[in-house]
Amino acid sequence: MFRITFVFVLVLLNIILGRHVGKAVQSLDDFFPFGSEVGDTRMLLNDDGSLGPIPLPFIFPYFDNNHRQIYQANNGLFSFLGGISTYNPIEFPLGNNQRLITPFWSDIDTRGTTSNSSENGVYHQIHIRNAMNANNVTTEVLNKAALFVRQYFPRESIFEPLMVITGTWYRVGYCCTYVDRLNTFQMVLATDESRSFAFFLYNDLQWASQSSGGPYAQAGFNAGDGIVAKMLKYSRTRNITLLVNESNVNVPGLFAFRVDTTDIEAGGCDEQESLSHLPVRGPQIGGTAINFQGPCFDTNTTEIMCRFGEFGTVNGLILSEFRATCVSPLAAYHGKVELTVSFDGGNTFVSSGPFTYMPMTDDVLISEEIILRQNGTATQSVSWNDTIELEWIFSEASLVRITSDTFIDIEYEILKPDEENTRRRQRTSNSDADIKIDTVIVLASNILPQVGRQTIQIDLAQIARKHPRIFPVVGVAVGAFRIGMFVSRDSKIYRRVKTVIKTILAPENTCDNWSATEPNPSTWNQNLPPCPNTLRQAQVAQAQYVPDPMCKDGGLMPSSILLIGNC
Repeated sequence: MFRITFVFVLVLLNIILGRHVGKAVQSLDDFFPFGSEVGDTRMLLNDDGSLGPIPLPFIFPYFDNNHRQIYQANNGLFSFLGGISTYNPIEFPLGNNQRLITPFWSDIDTRGTTSNSSENGVYHQIHIRNAMNANNVTTEVLNKAALFVRQYFPRESIFEPLMVITGTWYRVGYCCTYVDRLNTFQMVLATDESRSFAFFLYNDLQWASQSSGGPYAQAGFNAGDGIVAKMLKYSRTRNITLLVNESNVNVPGLFAFRVDTTDIEAGGCDEQESLSHLPVRGPQIGGTAINFQGPCFDTNTTEIMCRFGEFGTVNGLILSEFRATCVSPLAAYHGKVELTVSFDGGNTFVSSGPFTYMPMTDDVLISEEIILRQNGTATQSVSWNDTIELEWIFSEASLVRITSDTFIDIEYEILKPDEENTRRRQRTSNSDADIKIDTVIVLASNILPQVGRQTIQIDLAQIARKHPRIFPVVGVAVGAFRIGMFVSRDSKIYRRVKTVIKTILAPENTCDNWSATEPNPSTWNQNLPPCPNTLRQAQVAQAQYVPDPMCKDGGLMPSSILLIGNC
C-alpha cells in the first residue's frame, strides 16, 4: 500500500509542477565559459539569497539609466537598484525600483544534494577589456559577445564590448531542496558604455514551478517604474520550459536583445518588418559597405542587386538570415538617391530608403583606409616611374564567414570630368562638376585576405609600360586606389572596399612610349605646316587642337581634387 501511494505521489507531483522537460539544444559548449575553473564566483548554496552590490568597472546602461553596481539573485535574475529575494515571480510590470533582467525567475534552491554537488550552483563573473589580469577566457568571452552583436544586430556599428557579465545557473533544483529535476541556463550582459545587450541561453529546463498550480517562472525585463516591462513567450505558464526550443534569432535556446533604451529591441529578423539599411550616407567616391536588415532573408539565394538611383546597380550578398550587404558605387555628383534592392535577379526592386552621397572634401586625399608609401615614406602623390607600397587593415569582423573563394584585387580608377552630364545639370542648377571613371587599371590581384595589417609592393613603371596609351602625356592622373575584397572569382562581388584618392604623375618616358606605338609621322603629316607653328598659324589651325580634359581651367573637376599642369 505504501509503495502504491509513493508512486502515485511522484506521478501527481510531476503533473502539478508542470514540468514539460525541455530537450537540451544549446549545449554547454555553446555557453559562454563558466565555472570555478575559469575564475567564476560561486554563490553559497542557498534558497532565496542574493549577492551584492557587486561594483561594476564600467557603466552598464539599462532602460535609459546608467548603473555602476549589480546584484545576482539565486532565484534567476540580475537586479540593479537592490537585491531581490522574492521567490514567487510577480507579473511584470513591477514598481518599487525592482529594475531587473531575468532569463528564468522562480524559486530556485541549490541546497539539495546531487550526484555532483561540488559543481552545480549559481555563478557569475565580470570580464573587462584591457584588464591587467586579462586571460584567454576573458578574450574568448569578449570576442563571443562582439560576434553575437554582429550576427544578430546587423544594423549596429562595430561593437567592441568594454565589459561582459556572465551569470550561470547550472543544474539548479527548486524549493525545498528538490533535485529530481534540474535546470541549466545562462544570462550574458555586454556593454561598451553606450549600448547594452542581453543574451539568454537555455540548455535544459526540467521544471517550471516549485509548487502546485504555480506561479510558473517568467523571463524578461522590468524597468522598476511599474510601467515599462517586457516578458518572453511562455512566461507564467507551464510551457516556459519550451524556451529551450524557441529563439528570436533562429538558434534554438538562444535569445538576443538590446536593452540600453526604454524600448527593448529583439535581435534577429521579422517577416513583418520593412527593409532598412545602415549607414544612410557615404562618400561620393563610393566604397561604402551597406548592411540591410528587417525581414528574414532567404539564405538559399546568396546574391542580391542594389540600385543607387541613376548611379548604377551593383551586386551584393546575403550573409545570413538577418543580414545582407552591398557596396556603393561612385556617384557622378553628391546628393540623395533612392536605394532599392532586388532579391529576384532584378525583376523587382524593394525600397530600403534614401542613401546620401556626401560631397568630396580634402579628406579623400588623406584617408587612412589605405596608406601609400614611396621609399618608406607616406605620400600623397607618386609617379608612374615609381615602385610604391600600399598598406591596409581588415579587421577580424570584416572577415567573418568568408570562404576560400574570397580574394583581394587592387585597382586604380582614373577619374575624369563628365562634361556632358555637367552641362546638362548646370542648365538647371549652379552645380559642381560631375565625375566619372575613365579607366580601371588592375595593379594586383588574387591576394588572400588576412586579419590585421597587409602590405604589397607594386612597380608602377612596369604597369605603365603595359598600358602606354592610357596615361596623360604630361600632368597627372587623378584617381582612386581601391582595395576590394571579393567573395567569388566568377562574379567578383564586393564584400569590403577600402578607398583613397591619390595623384600619379605622368612617367618621364610616357612620350617615348606613346610615340613608339603611333604610326610613322610621314604617314599623316604631309599636309601640315612645319613645326614649330608660329602663333598666327596656330590661331588659324584651331581645328587641329582639342581641349585637355585633365585641365582644371573652367571648373570641370570638383574643387577637392587638385590638378597640376596640362593647362
